[in-house]
Amino acid sequence: MNLAKRLALGLTGAILMVTPQGVVEAGEPSARSARPNVLLICVDDLKPLLGCYGAPIIRSPQIDRLAARGVVFDRAYCNQAVCSPSRNALLVGLRPSTIGIYDLATNFRRAVPKAVTLPEHFRRHGYRTEAIGKVFHVGHGNHEDQASWSVPHWGPKGATYVLPANLERLKVQSVLITRGEKGMSLFQRDGEVTHIPTMAKEVYDVTGAGDTAIAVLTLAMAVGASPKEAAILSNYAAGIVVQELGTATVKSWELEDAVRNGIRSKGRAPMSRG
Repeated sequence: MNLAKRLALGLTGAILMVTPQGVVEAGEPSARSARPNVLLICVDDLKPLLGCYGAPIIRSPQIDRLAARGVVFDRAYCNQAVCSPSRNALLVGLRPSTIGIYDLATNFRRAVPKAVTLPEHFRRHGYRTEAIGKVFHVGHGNHEDQASWSVPHWGPKGATYVLPANLERLKVQSVLITRGEKGMSLFQRDGEVTHIPTMAKEVYDVTGAGDTAIAVLTLAMAVGASPKEAAILSNYAAGIVVQELGTATVKSWELEDAVRNGIRSKGRAPMSRG
């Protein structure tokens, strides 16, 4: 799949909505009614590969029009190549080196319990704050930040929204969705849904796990495996590489051993990096 399609189909999105509090009758002047609404859209793993950044192969007309009306940051850097620490930096305003958290599981309030998050700041100043999808990192032992939201955060219960009719419309036989610590879900055009639990025993670094899953899935199907068989193999492969620090590759003997005997624990305490 080319990069443009991967960006269009494979990214995890979330929305943070901030609106002024209070109900105002039509025509009633109010300072609150003059305060702007704020919408923050978060996308996992989105590099500056958009039309507004000059990427020649990406077609992103809606975001490009939005960028033309606002400010485009040309020098924005990722603070940490791991989900939770980088989100903490954005939402708390402190670098990972200041907070001292580099993994996925540790909630930021363990290190800075009195921190005021970006949405919490809005809430304290008369705004109603809501979130849909992934804003803070939730999972791997981490949890939502209740102090940030006026109403409970909303997230989907599971990957159950892929309808056979949509697969038919897209002219695809199956869709495989990776779900982090919940494993994978395979949806097939005939209506069969297979939920594959995660095989990982320990998680040290998720760098490259998605690429590993895609590579093993593709190779398995290329040599004749069914989508279900290929998905199970790719799940094993991802569970192996997340036990290593840095970008790791899965060896054929490791994959064979994992299928026969299960993924073996490395027998060491988790390190600080997620």
